[in-house]
Amino acid sequence: MADTVDPRGPLEGAETARTYGNDTADDFGDAAADGDSDGETVVEAQDRFQGSQSRYQRVSEDVRRGAERARAEFQRGSERAREEFQRGSVRAREGYRHVAESARVGYDRVRTDAGRLGGEVSVFVREKPAQAVLIAAGVGFLLGMLMRRRDDDYEE
Repeated sequence: MADTVDPRGPLEGAETARTYGNDTADDFGDAAADGDSDGETVVEAQDRFQGSQSRYQRVSEDVRRGAERARAEFQRGSERAREEFQRGSVRAREGYRHVAESARVGYDRVRTDAGRLGGEVSVFVREKPAQAVLIAAGVGFLLGMLMRRRDDDYEE
């Protein structure tokens, strides 16, 4: 093999060796021996690999930047949501306190009024017992009539 001279010249032979590797790469060697034009040179393969590698690096960098932007947006969104939740929580607590205070004041007023009214009724009953009995009988009669009318309405 060392005694044979490549008719294409020394540079073309070197290019062929570089293109197809050594004789142990049977697939490439067979393609070269058959004159297969689909074979690709090592330089072309390296160029293609380097192009793919640089595209991969650009895509990787783009994905990394996109992920970083998405993370930052998510973080800003979650921070805004947390702040809104806190503001809503404060407003709800203030509203609850206001309603609770209003209910307490209303309860105290009703309790005071009921106590005062109860006292006035007791005084009225002691001072005018006959009138109190007549009023109670009249109220009972009116309530009985209203109840009876309702019962009649339901039966029809």
